[in-house]
Amino acid sequence: MIITRFKNIGKAPVCNLKANTAPCICGKSFLLCWRCTGVIMGVMISKIIFNLLLNITMKLSANSFLLFMLFILPMILDGTAQYFMGYRSTNVRRFITGLLAGIGIEIFF
Repeated sequence: MIITRFKNIGKAPVCNLKANTAPCICGKSFLLCWRCTGVIMGVMISKIIFNLLLNITMKLSANSFLLFMLFILPMILDGTAQYFMGYRSTNVRRFITGLLAGIGIEIFF
């Protein structure tokens, strides 16, 4: 299974193997889908803003958990709707929900 994923590099993302859900660069499929790219970018942007620019360190608390859930909920709902209802999300929606989830992950962890 892992070997199959890496054989498809350039043809489909390794996370879900669906070429239509990944950015294309020079005719090649990006390594990750739009949602995973959004998550990684959300974590990186949040890290820069919270820790480096604002010098804010989040502590594990009930408030940070609630913020985490608030930010990650759109991605959970979108993914669940696609899986169970046959609904097709757009790449923009995948990226935005991933970005929000990345911010939530940085807030909590």
